[in-house]
Amino acid sequence: MHKVIASMSSDSEHDTQRTDAQLMRRYVAGDFQAFDKIYSRYHQRVYSYLCRRLPSRPQADDVFQNVFIKFHRYRARYDERYPMMAWIYTITRCELLDYLKRQRRFADDPALELPYLPSSAQCEDSLLNLDLEKRLSVSERRVLKLRYLSELTFKQIAARLRLSHVAVRQISSRGLRKLRLKYGARNNS
Repeated sequence: MHKVIASMSSDSEHDTQRTDAQLMRRYVAGDFQAFDKIYSRYHQRVYSYLCRRLPSRPQADDVFQNVFIKFHRYRARYDERYPMMAWIYTITRCELLDYLKRQRRFADDPALELPYLPSSAQCEDSLLNLDLEKRLSVSERRVLKLRYLSELTFKQIAARLRLSHVAVRQISSRGLRKLRLKYGARNNS
């Protein structure tokens, strides 16, 4: 299903060198070949992310399609100051949570948490830039980036940072707690 969205146009050498921000500006202006390039850069990561979190491919296909519909609908809201991947994952996580809630399968699963978003209804307007989160220590920021943006397992992070698995979990937990305190307070006001 996800392959249907991609166009069959070939990438020119010039398009390969374009930044996400340049491609997004072209896409907002109506250049759908720019969307094709963005899609080709990110669709497999988004689809893999969904397949790991949903029990079946048809479910992943449904959510995947909704992600790129929302991506299209809110394309003018993209802020170039933030990485494209973070924006796409924000949309993806929101769509995943909404889908799980609709399916009444939502459980208190830390792998699906959005500690930095006030609510799924505001996902399109919310984006976490860990580099700007002054409450986080350098190690918390590094672990959270590896866990949630690079999607590494705790074991992989531990190996990369030469820390114990337990230490990585503690650092992650501490960072998430700080983000929940900060953004949870906003959600309740």
